Amino acid sequence: MNKLEVFQMSAVLRQLTEEQLLELNREVINELKWKRHRTIREMKPSLKMNTKVEWKNENVMVRGEIITVKRVNALVCVRNDNGTSSQWEVPIAMLELVK
Repeated sequence: MNKLEVFQMSAVLRQLTEEQLLELNREVINELKWKRHRTIREMKPSLKMNTKVEWKNENVMVRGEIITVKRVNALVCVRNDNGTSSQWEVPIAMLELVK
């Protein structure tokens, strides 16, 4: 979607009533949930112990290895520069496989 399309969509949104905006918000949230669920379903089979993954945390890419995979989250071990490691619980939908 380009900037002009976003601008046009914003103009349409300003014309909607509060009730219409609430309904639109519900639809957007449902679409987000469905897409995340689909992403989890597609990613989960490829996430096994020791699989290398990465994700964005506050605009910084973090890399680690899968320890365990839960229903919607994965426990990931991240090796720090000082030789220590830390564990992160990361939503599966945020993970990307490292190739």
